[in-house]
Amino acid sequence: MKTTRFYLIVVEHIKSQTAKVSQEAYFDYEKAKSFIESRSDKPEQISPFKFESAEYRYLINDVFANRKEGN
Repeated sequence: MKTTRFYLIVVEHIKSQTAKVSQEAYFDYEKAKSFIESRSDKPEQISPFKFESAEYRYLINDVFANRKEGN
């Protein structure tokens, strides 16, 4: 079985508490972090996987996917 690790970003509007998953996923944590840091609302890093601006909360989700060989 082969395991692949990737990072998804969830963007939550703080006031309405609505959330969306970013259309992009990253195979590297640093690239996911760079995507968030490049946002125009300049979110601050709260923890390694959580960032916040005045309007949005960004969460990096660490995901593992397993695939059987030959499929």
